[in-house]
Amino acid sequence: MSLSPSERLRLYEMAEDTIHFLVANCSAQLAEEESRLHSDKTRIEQIRAQRRQLLSIGRALDHDNQAMLEEVIATYGPQLREARAAERRP
Repeated sequence: MSLSPSERLRLYEMAEDTIHFLVANCSAQLAEEESRLHSDKTRIEQIRAQRRQLLSIGRALDHDNQAMLEEVIATYGPQLREARAAERRP
């Protein structure tokens, strides 16, 4: 199904927002882990790798590639919802 230009832009912004939120979440996790007295070096490297992957995906986003945008939202949307839910937990 072909989207109008405004619908494509909305889809692009949703994918971009999803990736940006997850990058910020990785940065927060990284800061938290690094601030611990006995930080887990393996966990730090995992977070850094995940953040690098997300940044790469963010740079590759193409507002004309509807399939890619939908895939990013489908793949990372659940992680976004999980991270937001975790923020609300006491």
